[in-house]
Amino acid sequence: MKMRIFCSLVVLFSVLVGGFHFSSVKAKRKAGKHRWKISGKLNINNASTKKMVIIPGIGRKKAAAIVKYRQKRKFSKLNQIKRIKGIGNKLFAKMKKFLKLKGKSDIRRVKVKYTK
Repeated sequence: MKMRIFCSLVVLFSVLVGGFHFSSVKAKRKAGKHRWKISGKLNINNASTKKMVIIPGIGRKKAAAIVKYRQKRKFSKLNQIKRIKGIGNKLFAKMKKFLKLKGKSDIRRVKVKYTK
C-alpha cells in the first residue's frame, strides 16, 4: 500500500514538472513569431544608452560604462571600446559591424517575420 502511494506521488510529480516544462517551451514558440534584425550603425561617441542596448551583448550596465568612459575621453578608434569592463575580443567581434565613430546614430531594430 505504501509503495503504491509512493509510486503514485512520483508519477504525479514527474507529470507536473514535465507539464510545466512543455508549456514553457510552447510559450517560447508562440512568442517567437517575429525576429529582430538590427539596421544601421551606432556612433559610440554620442549615442544614448537607450540606443546602445540595441547592440547584441550591450546591456544597461555596459552602456552606462561606455558613457562614463567617453565623458573622460572620446573614442578615436573602434577597438578602444575593449577598454570597457566586460567587452573583450569576442564581444567586440560581434558588435563592431554596428559601431562607428563619426556621424549620426541611425541604429534601429526592424521586425522580421519568423518562418520555420
